[in-house]
Amino acid sequence: MDVRDGLGLAPFAVDVHAGTVSRAAAAVAAGLVKWVAAIDDNTAAVLSRPGDEDYEVIGTGNCWDIRLTGCGTTVSVRSPGGGGWRFPALVAAPDD
Repeated sequence: MDVRDGLGLAPFAVDVHAGTVSRAAAAVAAGLVKWVAAIDDNTAAVLSRPGDEDYEVIGTGNCWDIRLTGCGTTVSVRSPGGGGWRFPALVAAPDD
């Protein structure tokens, strides 16, 4: 997997065409990035200002918010019209 620098407008990596959420989760679990927003087709993550950590989801799909946390890699789904979390799920536990 090749992870490249973007424009630096968001404090997270962006993976488009989120039908491959496993790719984004694998990048976080492998330590290539600490945070990825995997964005479905016809969907956008809108930041109020460059660098904002919170974002609004607009469009017809979801944003899959994938982060490295103290308990491993967690995946949450954010949907349009409220920006709330739908559910968190543990993907991988950290190696001891």
